[in-house]
Formats: sequence, structure tokens, C-alpha cells
Amino acid sequence: MYTIAHKGVLPPLSDEQRYDLMQEAPMHSLVQLLEAVPDPRGRHGLRYDLPFLLACLIAAVLLI
Repeated sequence: MYTIAHKGVLPPLSDEQRYDLMQEAPMHSLVQLLEAVPDPRGRHGLRYDLPFLLACLIAAVLLI
């Protein structure tokens, strides 16, 4: 089985970077953001769209 997971830790944003991100970034819907995520899966075994799976995972985490 192949995996493309990469463990990485990003440095925290400064207060100025956080402010700029919140002020200048356009607000997108969750669906638009999930559709922008590239699908790393191969063609074999694809049954569900990746945005649908990600939305289910987010909903499951919110219910915990």
C-alpha cells in the first residue's frame, strides 16, 4: 500500500500575519474549500468523492 502522508509542523503565525489573513482572505464556503483539496487516491477503489468524505470526517469530529 502506498502512502503520501508527510508529517510537517508549520511555525505559528505572528499576530500581524493572523490579522492580515483574516482581513484580506475572501470567505469561501466549506464546499468550495473541500473541492480545492487535491485527491491523492488512485483510480482503483474510488467510490466516493473526496469533498464528500472530508465533509463526513469534519461532521464526525464536530459530533465528538
